[in-house]
Amino acid sequence: ATSAQVEESLELLDTVAQIVVSVSTYEPNDQMLGLEWRITFQTDVGDQPVLYGDGANLYSSIAEGSVTMEIVDGDNAIDDSTGLKLDTTIVGEVPARYGSAIVGADDRDYTISGLESGIDYFIRVSAINVHGAGPVKSAGADAFNVPQQIPDPPTNVSLAVNYGDDDSLTISFNAPVSDGGASITHYRVELDPTDTFDNPIRQDIYCPFASLKSVWRISTSTADTDDTTNPLIGGSFQLELSVDGNSYTTDPIAYNAVASASDEVEIDDEIPIAGTNSRTFTVTNNSAVVRASASLAGILFHNDIIRIDNQNYEGARYRVSMETPSSLEFNLTDPDEGTLRPFVGTTSSTAGITRVYGGRGTAGTSLVFCESTSSYCTSVQGRLQSAGSVESKIEALSEAITLGVNVSRFGPDETNSFIWFVTFLDDSPVSEALDFTLTLANNELKDFNGTIGAGNIELEQWQDGNTYDECTGVSHIIPSDGGLQNGLNYFARVTAVNSLGYSLPQAAPNSEKPQTVPGRPTAVVLTTISATQLRVQFSSPTDDGGDAVTSYLIEYASSSDFTINYGTASVTYLDSGSPYWKTLSNLEQGTNYYVQVRACNSQGCGEAQMSATTAAPYEESSAPSNVRIGVTSDSMLTVGYDTPTDNGGAEIQYYRVEWDTMPNFNSLSASPHKGAVDVDASIALSYTIDELSVATRYYIRVIPINLAGYGAASATLSAMPALQIPGIPRSITVSPSSAGAIDVSWLYPRIPYHGIPCGGFDTNPDECPVALGGSLPESTGGSAILEYEVEINERAAFDGTDGLTVTTTSTSLTISGLTEGRGYYVRVLTRNAVGSGQFCALSGSVCTGDVLYAVATVET
Repeated sequence: ATSAQVEESLELLDTVAQIVVSVSTYEPNDQMLGLEWRITFQTDVGDQPVLYGDGANLYSSIAEGSVTMEIVDGDNAIDDSTGLKLDTTIVGEVPARYGSAIVGADDRDYTISGLESGIDYFIRVSAINVHGAGPVKSAGADAFNVPQQIPDPPTNVSLAVNYGDDDSLTISFNAPVSDGGASITHYRVELDPTDTFDNPIRQDIYCPFASLKSVWRISTSTADTDDTTNPLIGGSFQLELSVDGNSYTTDPIAYNAVASASDEVEIDDEIPIAGTNSRTFTVTNNSAVVRASASLAGILFHNDIIRIDNQNYEGARYRVSMETPSSLEFNLTDPDEGTLRPFVGTTSSTAGITRVYGGRGTAGTSLVFCESTSSYCTSVQGRLQSAGSVESKIEALSEAITLGVNVSRFGPDETNSFIWFVTFLDDSPVSEALDFTLTLANNELKDFNGTIGAGNIELEQWQDGNTYDECTGVSHIIPSDGGLQNGLNYFARVTAVNSLGYSLPQAAPNSEKPQTVPGRPTAVVLTTISATQLRVQFSSPTDDGGDAVTSYLIEYASSSDFTINYGTASVTYLDSGSPYWKTLSNLEQGTNYYVQVRACNSQGCGEAQMSATTAAPYEESSAPSNVRIGVTSDSMLTVGYDTPTDNGGAEIQYYRVEWDTMPNFNSLSASPHKGAVDVDASIALSYTIDELSVATRYYIRVIPINLAGYGAASATLSAMPALQIPGIPRSITVSPSSAGAIDVSWLYPRIPYHGIPCGGFDTNPDECPVALGGSLPESTGGSAILEYEVEINERAAFDGTDGLTVTTTSTSLTISGLTEGRGYYVRVLTRNAVGSGQFCALSGSVCTGDVLYAVATVET
């Protein structure tokens, strides 16, 4: 079949649109001969389904010949032996941004949506019937372009509290549905107390697309910047690059280095032959001398590499050799060897010259970048200093640079100086102090006079790098430096900005106010209510944080760090106004509690204010224990008592001692026969009532007093004053004296015979009162001491045969006639007219110390 027949037959299938068929002879070997039809789908887009064929009705005109049929689908299979495709068929692909639609037979227009601004689109239409799609008709030879526009408004704008800050808010937003075909550079946020935005506060939030790259300007110049008589003609310099706190040094950079790596193979700088600073040149075939139409000062420079119009060999390059920078003539030399190299070409008096930078050259002279690690790229050969672009030299610092640099070059000027602008493509570090920084590491520029290092190299940061974070889908603090009024509601709106302008603003659905947690409550006071309850009272904070206080949190514990017996309570009913109070119940009686209060609003609870003092739950005390009465003398009674078994949770401060001549304590007796006294619990557990009448019965009771007030009274006891035997002597000392003698001394009794101190404590008793008209304490029982009896014996039970008893009116004596070297026990009693008191056989101020014992001295 012909190609037309195959094409017509296939296009009758409703799954096939327009195709092109070509036919050729198929002869894979000398035993096979046939035809090959190649089918190209013209209007069906993408990979097409496999074609299936039926060759059952094919036959061969050759006797005993056979016919086969094979259809090869588009396939990218590879021949393992050759690495080539097995077949030349091509897989159909769908182009990027391709789209199609089927519309009704009666429709005559269609709107294409979802296109990208700034992209060229081509459009074609084909008709479809039961047999498939017909030929396509393009909508014109030119592409259609959706013009770039201002963006749509931002979406999902949300204004929120900046927690913990009282003069700023946070805002978040998402990208517009369409950026208008141009990338969004930044968003403008506006805040205003009015929803009409009469005088808004503005803040621009820049996006990564608008990030600024760090740009540095590198310039060279001669010592005298206007001196064309001594231009730069060679040498190199090195730069130090610092970034992220690390520093790196470049290889030498040639004084006239090209800007980019692509320039290294060669770029041209044609010297104009007409107009300002134009020159023409006289060149002669086979001559190395070239003459200019005017002075070459500031136009062409010694060591420049050039090519000349009408030279016979396009690749020929010459180096300029001048005697002076302002010469009219110069010699041509070989760029590599430095020897004279005559011009080979057409003689001319108006030839043009093109200055050349870069060039491949030989392995040793190429000006394409090389690194010092290469054996042919060394400072000795000079190639390290002369080869390579500024881009290559800086990008070789791969530890500091990932994305590379863009470099542009301007020059030369009249002194053969250049300016390079270096743009670092990597994002700048967040900290400005760590940004890309260039400094001069080495200067070996050479001027015409041969001075090394005479040229100037200036480095200036032309643009600070600034890397912007994601601007959408994240929260931003606005204003970034604060300044909003705490507690004042602000409205917010956001505008998207691209290169064409501003979108319509999108407002946040709600206003918001800067607010924080409240300040500390004031005037926190803690008081006791009962044995298990405390009451805390407090007033409002001076600062509500910009939002109404809704509750107060009360924390209490028995430790200052609020870890032991920790509990909380809340006050939520605030309508009654400040001050507020709360009763804390079920507390441990007698345990000191620390209490602190926090004010809370919608942002949470603020810092705590502790009460000025601690407090403990308590109640009135039970009665004192061990209450007893001792008859001290004929005018005194002494009452003793111990602490209550239950002090009510508070320390006993005083004990009230009451006495009366009637047991119901309601007699009409006057003082001193009726009375009461509050005894400080910290200084005494007894009290002596004096100036009483002998043979009169007095009734006595004791009442404890704590912070809660008067506790339970003790049982009422009674007694009548009367003369008594004296108390025991005290502070007795014994010691050896002369041979066969022992010294004994003691003090006047302090505790009456009944053993209850007149005041103070058992271990530190007070002196008893002096009777009216008397001179000595009444620890004597009210009767004067007649004598002291001192007994001494060899045995502790005082039943030994070696002993004696001595009386004295003094408070010391020496007992003689004792067996030398023998130890003796000693005891002392006091005697008055009533009788003898008890012996004291122990040392100490209250006769509670060691046994009194001494050894009689042995005569030597």
